[in-house]
Amino acid sequence: MVGLLFAVVALLAASAAVRGPAVPERATVVWPDPSVALAPVDASSDPPVQWYSPLLLSNHRPERLVVHLPCRVAPTSPVFATTSAADDGTRLEVAAVGESLRVRLGQQILTEVPWPDGASGCEGTLVFDAGAWSLDREGMTVASGEASPPLLSGLYTGLDPAGSAPVRAELTTVASSSRPSSRQWLFTAAAVNSH
Repeated sequence: MVGLLFAVVALLAASAAVRGPAVPERATVVWPDPSVALAPVDASSDPPVQWYSPLLLSNHRPERLVVHLPCRVAPTSPVFATTSAADDGTRLEVAAVGESLRVRLGQQILTEVPWPDGASGCEGTLVFDAGAWSLDREGMTVASGEASPPLLSGLYTGLDPAGSAPVRAELTTVASSSRPSSRQWLFTAAAVNSH
């Protein structure tokens, strides 16, 4: 009878352990990483110089992408991009066009908004999260909509990362694996020790 009780406890604990929930494994990347020098690229195309960091992501798409943009951007600078191929259908590209900022995803222009020079410390934020995107400037939303996250093979900018107004980005990867939660470990231990 005691053996049957232990077997039932072990079965219930094992069932609870399997049900989870497991903890998804995600990575957060902050760019540019101050401990790693970005590699300048000397390209024959316009612009002649870009800085980049390659990214090796299993899914090639972020779960969340936040790009911090300076308010002072030269009209000829590519401000930010997520792949090197300009004609890639899922490339995110942020570019200064005159006194406007253009956000393009593949061939689709998501927005083109006035982007006049701001005071020192002025910042804009472009966010892709959960199928939606938004562009803020000094805390006010200037454009938003729905869009899938961009393809990522690297992070590219035409603005000097050591300059006074660099582009910064943070991305959270899509969960690529999971690990047992504390609850799962507890029920697993109970199931094993109930023999």
